[in-house]
Amino acid sequence: MAGSVIRFRVVVLAVTLGLIAVSGLSAGQAASGKAVKTPKLGKEGSYVQVFGDDTSVQVFTRARKVVAVWVVSNYRFDGGGKCWPIGFTGALKPDGSTTGPVSVQVHPKKPTAVNSKGAFTIKAGKSNPFYDNGGGSINGKLLRSGKLNVSVKLSQAANGLQARCSTVLKAPKAKFDGFKVSSEIG
Repeated sequence: MAGSVIRFRVVVLAVTLGLIAVSGLSAGQAASGKAVKTPKLGKEGSYVQVFGDDTSVQVFTRARKVVAVWVVSNYRFDGGGKCWPIGFTGALKPDGSTTGPVSVQVHPKKPTAVNSKGAFTIKAGKSNPFYDNGGGSINGKLLRSGKLNVSVKLSQAANGLQARCSTVLKAPKAKFDGFKVSSEIG
């Protein structure tokens, strides 16, 4: 009888210690889940991603809001031929021509904050850099790594001078660099 009471106590003690260990692990996982915070847009500086074909995206931030986006990209007509938005020239090429990517600066009318999901959208129609009703949008989403996924679609509408001229550029991992953003930028 005494042996069965001791075995019963040992089993109860083992079950109790097991439950304490499991609840401790659960509490630790819950605490670590709370410790992982939603990423925040950089306070002041820019997110940049440069590609091998001399194209790039640079998103400028101040006070955790987007104040400007600079895009260097190749533009194409809907039929596929290379084009340049009216009033813009391409970058200087080694042969002396200006047929390289086009540099465009988009300035929102007011700084744009990210939403609760860490994303933002800038409609190019509201900060139109192009002649005669251009369009498109710039979308960004913060990644847990602290980088920014940016998707750019810009277009100049067809007009009396040329057909529709547009670009699409995706920067999946723009990296943040903190610095003071001058008022001339945004």
